[in-house]
Amino acid sequence: MCTTVASTHITDAEWEVMRVVWANDRVTSKKVISVLKEKMDWTQSTIKTILGRLVEKGVL
Repeated sequence: MCTTVASTHITDAEWEVMRVVWANDRVTSKKVISVLKEKMDWTQSTIKTILGRLVEKGVL
């Protein structure tokens, strides 16, 4: 069996988003935005940008 592991660089901000995703069994972008707006004091557009980058990287 051959397994390929792609190394993807994840920024500190992206890790914060991933922590919210992992902490919830099923999570929507609305929930991620709600949590991070309160926890990190980020704007909705900032969070959406980070979510988009994670999708482009194939992490989400």
